[in-house]
Amino acid sequence: MLSFNVTKVDGKFSENENRMLKQKPQLSLKNIFSGEFTSQYEEYITDQFILRDFWVRVKSNMDVLAMKKDSKGIYFGKDGYLLQKFSKPDMNILDKNIEGINKLAFGQLREPTMSIGSFVIR
Repeated sequence: MLSFNVTKVDGKFSENENRMLKQKPQLSLKNIFSGEFTSQYEEYITDQFILRDFWVRVKSNMDVLAMKKDSKGIYFGKDGYLLQKFSKPDMNILDKNIEGINKLAFGQLREPTMSIGSFVIR
């Protein structure tokens, strides 16, 4: 199994999880002595092992068969729906986002690097 993992091409994105996968961390003395390399490498191996999607699917099916209600903040709904646990938003970030949207809507946003266009979706 180890030889398959070593020769496997690293994935970039997980369609099933809708997220970027961890990539191999840079090996440096600073990363080794700070302990960052070990934790980053563990995350990389967790995301990149061979047949990962298959094993994730097996675990998910086992959780459903065991009648678990959730797995890592994801709740199992009716008819195969998966629902993410709601967490209260950070009000500071929310206020800044609303302020930015209002500035954009009322033409007060004047960023020299920002290009604003409009388009129609059919």
